[in-house]
Amino acid sequence: ADLENHFVVVHWEQRGTSKSYADTLNPADMTIDQITSDLGELIDVLRAEFNQDKVLLVGHSWGTIPALAHTAAAPETVAAYIAVSQTTNQIESDTLGYEWALAEARAVNHDNAIAELEAIGAPPYAYDEFVTQRRFVNVLGGSMLDYMSDLQLARLALRTPEFAWPNLGPLVNGVQFSGDALWEEQQTYNALERHPQLEAPIFMLFGRYDRVISPDLGAVYLDALDAPQKEFIWFENSAHAPQFEEPALFNETVIGIAKDVGVLE
Repeated sequence: ADLENHFVVVHWEQRGTSKSYADTLNPADMTIDQITSDLGELIDVLRAEFNQDKVLLVGHSWGTIPALAHTAAAPETVAAYIAVSQTTNQIESDTLGYEWALAEARAVNHDNAIAELEAIGAPPYAYDEFVTQRRFVNVLGGSMLDYMSDLQLARLALRTPEFAWPNLGPLVNGVQFSGDALWEEQQTYNALERHPQLEAPIFMLFGRYDRVISPDLGAVYLDALDAPQKEFIWFENSAHAPQFEEPALFNETVIGIAKDVGVLE
């Protein structure tokens, strides 16, 4: 919320997600290119509405895929791209997450996790197997250091003015629909092959304990990336969601980046 004292903050619920979900959506329209195109349209609307040449673009987790693609395609519209838990190589990252979760489950004698993780094995995954892997990564602390259940997260969302009980159904349905529709393309995603070069600044933020998306793979990608300005920023007390786990530091970091690139004085 503190960021709203400095910026017009726009939260985008992409096609097939929560308030942008409808059971009439065509799964064939759920592609990275289409969602990236949607993002470009939104950014153009915002630039016109607020008379700005560029936006400060923040993507998190899966959202980093279209955010990175837009930045590569239309760098003239992006003052800086802030990549929070950047997706780089889906299968490699999921493999590292699986190995960590299985080792952690064995270390704490979590019999249910051990059994289910051993049953699905390492990637590649079908979508339901991916959901199983992620569920135990979350439970074991790889998503948030202080584990929060889906119910706890829903209660937090319901405290905000942007979300209400009628949104829960579309949220759940949208997650399943979007995951199924995008999974085949996402599974083969490789950021370095798609985007070896950017013409806009990129700031990559990672929680030190993130096991959902590999920080090490993010660092390798950033090192290889050709960009006019790039920086890797650690959040030492976070896993996959530094914006929730260390919100004050996250806000301070975003404001600092905005000043660095001339968006704020």
